[in-house]
Amino acid sequence: MDLLRDRGRPISDTIAYVQRERFAESLSVRTRNRYVVALGLAPALVGVVAAFETILTGGPEPGGAVPMARFLLALVMLSGILTTALFVGNPVPLRKQVRVVADGSGLTLAGGNLAAAAIRSAVLVPAHDGSTLVRIEQAWRPRIDIHVGDANVGRRLLHALGFDASQRVAPFRGTSRIFANWWLGTLGLSALVGVALAAARFLPGNWAQNVSYVVPFALLLAAFSLIPSRIDVGADGVVVTWLGRRRFIACGEISYVEGYVDGFGNSRISGVRLTLQSGEIYSIPITQQRWQNDRTSAVVQRIREAMEAHRGGAYDDGAVVVGLGRNDMSLAAWIRELRAIGAGANATLRTAPVDPSRLWALLESPRAPIEERAAAAVALSAVQDDDANARLRVAAESIADPRLRVAIEAVAGADDEALEAALAEIAPARASSSPSSSSS
Repeated sequence: MDLLRDRGRPISDTIAYVQRERFAESLSVRTRNRYVVALGLAPALVGVVAAFETILTGGPEPGGAVPMARFLLALVMLSGILTTALFVGNPVPLRKQVRVVADGSGLTLAGGNLAAAAIRSAVLVPAHDGSTLVRIEQAWRPRIDIHVGDANVGRRLLHALGFDASQRVAPFRGTSRIFANWWLGTLGLSALVGVALAAARFLPGNWAQNVSYVVPFALLLAAFSLIPSRIDVGADGVVVTWLGRRRFIACGEISYVEGYVDGFGNSRISGVRLTLQSGEIYSIPITQQRWQNDRTSAVVQRIREAMEAHRGGAYDDGAVVVGLGRNDMSLAAWIRELRAIGAGANATLRTAPVDPSRLWALLESPRAPIEERAAAAVALSAVQDDDANARLRVAAESIADPRLRVAIEAVAGADDEALEAALAEIAPARASSSPSSSSS
């Protein structure tokens, strides 16, 4: 069984830097059955064959072209529904016991190689049947579910691959933020559609013409309800993005996380509910309950792992690196000062140079304040070393807060213009940014 084709490619410097323990065990692997998914195309194929047969036998009878076109359209729509249901539901998965090998370069199983760079995400999933999976998502290819049996085995696999909660931000797709409050969102959409139809009915003029004015408005409302949200989970926190608006919630702000189901019937929405230290309850709708497919439990599990990684961070509130704050300096002057600290140029007879290991510990701790982490990254850029740049990129991959991630990527890429813009958002002059959360 060809679970993986050879997807080998050169290992990126971000992967090559970290030396991880190699994982190798015999496990059961489940993949999507592409042949079963292809059965969803059967109705459309029947329609195409029937159309060709009709054409070859002289074409449809007079007046029969329109009914035939409607019939073909219905078959195509049915094929689309069936194919989607089979693709999402995966009712007859392929299973095989194989030897799974994982390290920083990627994944090897069933004789195929999957480079780490080709993996979009890899997360631990508590399945609805009580089993535990490691779910590997690839771009434009079927996902791979590896049955690990025990969560600790799954964590070892993810760590060896470089995708556990302390190493990599996990991206998830949610449903429209309109359904963050299912009752309010559903009733609001229904009320707006009702008002639009009433206006079309009672406004002066032809009713059919008024309806034609309302249809684009109704389609726009429907589009808003279909636009998905994006959820990024890192050891520093959770970022929820929808329609260009972004909210970052630090792990230190979250006191409890759980799954929930709102609504009734086939319209029920499954999601994740965060209870914050402030008492606020923040809901993240993930998907319709009938399409759940363990997605919500995967998000809940990853957030819990991120909170655990955050609590285990090595940051010590007492071990502060003096002189990293911006204070009233201009951005350019602050950057020069930080690079001087990293290069040891600030050392005097009374002031010892800053140990780079302290800067690395500060940068890599998800518990450290965002301004201090960004300043440590700039200071470390004074070290002209390929390993240092690779380590900076690895650090950026574990950070969910977009402000800090952009700043570190700018440091690694030696882009001073982008760095100044990122630092201006993180640390405005004469003020320190809060490490906990931001909204835009």
